[in-house]
Amino acid sequence: MTQSATKLSIIFFIALFAEVSVIFFKLGNLQIITKPSLMLILLIWFWVSARNLDSTKYLIIFALVLSWFSDIFLLFDKQNPNLFIFGLGSFLLAHFCYIVYFYQIRKKNGVDFVSKIFV
Repeated sequence: MTQSATKLSIIFFIALFAEVSVIFFKLGNLQIITKPSLMLILLIWFWVSARNLDSTKYLIIFALVLSWFSDIFLLFDKQNPNLFIFGLGSFLLAHFCYIVYFYQIRKKNGVDFVSKIFV
């Protein structure tokens, strides 16, 4: 792990502690900052850490961006109910990206994906 990735890991755990504290002490207004920051820090950490990966890493980056948007949409769904649907849609698309990414990794490693499901 590079030095910047280590620093980002520390920043992530500080933001995670802040998010858990905001939830525990019911400081909902601060969650507008703490909740999206977690996914954003994770996205930056992956970007820094995955420099040597192949082009499939962009699926994970896109999935993390979609998850970040979903967190933002779901923060404001009480003001606009349509944002709940956008949040769910973003998470759904993010999970499709994860599925395609891991399918490609298994295929590249020579693992027969379909036969493993039914065994």
